[in-house]
Amino acid sequence: MKPFIKAIVLVIVAAGVAVPSGYMAYEAFGASNPSMLHFIPLDSNFVMKFNYNNTTIYLFTAGNETGAVASLGISQVSSLLSSGNASTSGNISSGVSIVPSYVETFHGYKIYSISNISISSAVGRNSSVFLKIYNSLNISRFVQNNTLYIAEISGSTVSLGSLSSVKLSILSAVENTAFSRISNLYFNSTANDSFYVNYSNQYFSRASGNVFWNSSSFSLVFSNMTFATKLDQAVPLVLGSNLTKMYYSYPYMNLTTRYGLENLRTSANFSFTGFNGTIQ
Repeated sequence: MKPFIKAIVLVIVAAGVAVPSGYMAYEAFGASNPSMLHFIPLDSNFVMKFNYNNTTIYLFTAGNETGAVASLGISQVSSLLSSGNASTSGNISSGVSIVPSYVETFHGYKIYSISNISISSAVGRNSSVFLKIYNSLNISRFVQNNTLYIAEISGSTVSLGSLSSVKLSILSAVENTAFSRISNLYFNSTANDSFYVNYSNQYFSRASGNVFWNSSSFSLVFSNMTFATKLDQAVPLVLGSNLTKMYYSYPYMNLTTRYGLENLRTSANFSFTGFNGTIQ
């Protein structure tokens, strides 16, 4: 699989591990592009923004759909996929020049497809842990039947995923049912990065966070008082002087730390099952 798609899939895997398990996983994100938020469904239970090679990507899950909105033109997507090392065939010429096939126009937006993309290779065929994660999540909803769909939102923005997730993304903007309507409640406009989780499990019912260059703030809503009480006791011990502010009154917890994008970037270079990249 191409590195660009691997980057998105690995974030999906990380999110799947984090949320159901009650742990928060976070990757450093890039600069904000408010117009992209109009193509994120309002009822998304997970929204994450990250930057891969200076490309801003919003990843979202809404019900059974998983999709992404990226600050790329359709030609840039083709170039990124064409420059990868993994082989991809179908409507692609010798794995060198990838030309998306036109599918249809939906509410004025052209939708294209790229076939024969293998998603399982991104999670490592020899990793039993990640294969279990892969099988338990709806990652296959992102690249469905080995086909990636791309909607051209503008000359510099695309929506990617399955055909249904791409259409859902478009409908969010057309019907004014987008995450942009509530994003200011959870995303700080001055933050470098932000995330939002609205996914009830045995620990949390909602969580959001904003990361600045040299600090970060998080807001948690718990669904388990015992877990919340233990976390309230543990956080000051773990963070120590790096915890600058904390408020707890069940089920709410707000905290601010000295850890920010600067700290995250120092440890954000990684290599995993053939994917090498830097989260910026």
